[in-house]
Amino acid sequence: MTSMLFGGAVLLFFLAIMAGLWVGLLGHRKAGRDGAWWTMLAGLVLISIGILVPAITGWIFMESMTNTMARGGSPGPGTPFLGILTVLSYTFLPLGLVLFSIGFALNGLKAGRIFARMQELEQVSDAMGEEISRMTSTQPRE
Repeated sequence: MTSMLFGGAVLLFFLAIMAGLWVGLLGHRKAGRDGAWWTMLAGLVLISIGILVPAITGWIFMESMTNTMARGGSPGPGTPFLGILTVLSYTFLPLGLVLFSIGFALNGLKAGRIFARMQELEQVSDAMGEEISRMTSTQPRE
């Protein structure tokens, strides 16, 4: 019983993290859907699968075992499939984390380039303002 409570608490913790990541990614969608955004989306989908599928298959497995044992029978034919699905879903979590990290890094590089370009344009704008001021102050008035 204690392990179920601990597992439920861990699941809630990861669901809260996933909710924050989903909200952030969907909010970032307004800035443009470039390759970095799609990479983060693919990673987040895999992270979600990697967290939810083991929880769901574990619950299904426990329910089927409880029902089977209550009837006095042996586990059904779907039990190995649930185990294989659970093990495969454990590979989705690290793969999703890698994809999300790559997308996040690409997004950070893009933001750095945009910031550098913005500073460059501000410098050009300041220089143009100074040039205009200098030109208007040196022209003779009629």
